[in-house]
Amino acid sequence: MPRSHSAASRGSERRAVATGQPSRMAAMAGAPSPDPVLVEVEHAAIAGVAAGAPLTLILDGLAAHLGSIAAPASCAIAICDQPTSKYRIVAAPHIPASLWDVLAAGLEAATRAKRGKADNAGPGAREAMPVAGNAADVHRLVGAATSELLWSRPLVDHRGAGLGAIALFGVAPDGPADDVRHACERLSSVAGIAIERYRYASELKSADDRLAAVTAAIPGVVYQRRVSPDGDIRYTYISEGAYDLFGVSPREILSDPKALFDCHGPSYRMDFRDRLLEASRTLSMWDVEVEIISRNGTRKWTHAIARPTRLADGTVQWDGIILDATRIARREQALRQEKEAAELANRGKSEFIASMSHELRTPLNAIIGFSELMAKETMGPLGNPRYREYCGDILDSGRHLLGIVNDVLDISKIESGKLVLHEEPVEVASIVAATMHLVRERAEVAEVAVESWLLEDMPLLVADERLVKQILLNLLSNAVKFTPKQGRVVVRGGIEHNGIVLQVEDTGIGMDPADIPRAMERFSQIDNSLSRRHEGTGLGLYLVKLFADLHQATIELKSARGIGTTATVRFPPKRTLLR
Repeated sequence: MPRSHSAASRGSERRAVATGQPSRMAAMAGAPSPDPVLVEVEHAAIAGVAAGAPLTLILDGLAAHLGSIAAPASCAIAICDQPTSKYRIVAAPHIPASLWDVLAAGLEAATRAKRGKADNAGPGAREAMPVAGNAADVHRLVGAATSELLWSRPLVDHRGAGLGAIALFGVAPDGPADDVRHACERLSSVAGIAIERYRYASELKSADDRLAAVTAAIPGVVYQRRVSPDGDIRYTYISEGAYDLFGVSPREILSDPKALFDCHGPSYRMDFRDRLLEASRTLSMWDVEVEIISRNGTRKWTHAIARPTRLADGTVQWDGIILDATRIARREQALRQEKEAAELANRGKSEFIASMSHELRTPLNAIIGFSELMAKETMGPLGNPRYREYCGDILDSGRHLLGIVNDVLDISKIESGKLVLHEEPVEVASIVAATMHLVRERAEVAEVAVESWLLEDMPLLVADERLVKQILLNLLSNAVKFTPKQGRVVVRGGIEHNGIVLQVEDTGIGMDPADIPRAMERFSQIDNSLSRRHEGTGLGLYLVKLFADLHQATIELKSARGIGTTATVRFPPKRTLLR
């Protein structure tokens, strides 16, 4: 066939395709047979995608082949960046890089010009279109008189979204030849797969980078573990913190979970698998604190927390975190040691107080006993009246000191848990009468009236009689001590919510409500020590509170300075015994 005839035939074929008319030669020849070179290029590109070759290398190969068969036109492949929808030339082996931006801008302009036409939307215009930019640059680029014409084919992903375009610059006005169109058709699918894979890899890397940044800020390990239905345990992800915490690289753990498990003690490893399988079966939260030994021999404490999710195939996926709890564990250990040391010191103090109290009681009993005999002149007259007065002072001082010793001994017993209640049904009236008798002499000296008002037919109180007497005696003693001459103290007894209530009310000096909590503390004195007018150890109300607590009772103080104080002790209903 003469050369001119061949060229004319190819031109008529192009025009037929460009105008949508069927090609007579194509009809005569039938479907074109695959071009071996095209198939080879296609297979090479697919192999490159599968092997993870760089995107530019794959697209450069495709553009080079299309450029060679479309000559004198030049080929470039552009990516449509998201979300800006800007075109970026990434493959143009025969085009100077300095003109890539010009061509990308021209492709965007052509896309905008064709936007809105349903059959030519986006970069998929299948006809020649003008290239924006400097015409002389484009002419120099492709070296042809037709350099101001562009033809492009869209590249789309599996959802039909735009990925980019294959663009031919400098094509004939009626578009590229059929063989070029056919090659673009075949290779656009491969180019789309390569770009889509590149986008996916980029998104995945961005997600990995974000995850790495987050996990790097966590003082521990973030992991994902899977337990298969047949009991196989594997890690699908573990952060770099594993090396810092366990001294084992994440890659080694992903390859063999035993590398991580070996850092735990033998006792933990012994039942770890069984506990994990049971938690996977029941989908129970994983919350474990355990000591580990890292590969460098450092002992640490970890706190692992993970949430399970059952997948469709029955595998249980654990998403969790392992925190470095060493600092917390050491602090707790230090607190335990301090607590044990304090308890040991307290036991030693209590034992010392108990021992000293017993040692003091013996001579005090002798002093009190002999001073009573001498004051009463049981063995004969003392001779000088002043001696009788001195004996009375010795007796009062001895009794006062014995009371302090008894109070301290009671506190020591209570705080050490050695005070045993001797509970029995007791008469409230008899307790009130006995305590009033003990303070009556002191009240008469202080010129304070002491009265009692009790409910008739008071039920019995199930309690330790000695301690209830001590509660009432301490409250009465305080009331008398802090009530001025001509004052009044009243003891009341009754029932409230089926529980027995004892109340001591006085018209004494009172105190500010803000001082009440401090008055209940051990060795507390409300008045300033330099101006204190009333003697005392500050143990009275503290002992009342301790004795009340032993009976599950509550004590309430209400007071106002210059008006008086009311102390109320409420026993629980279970200590009320009806007659």
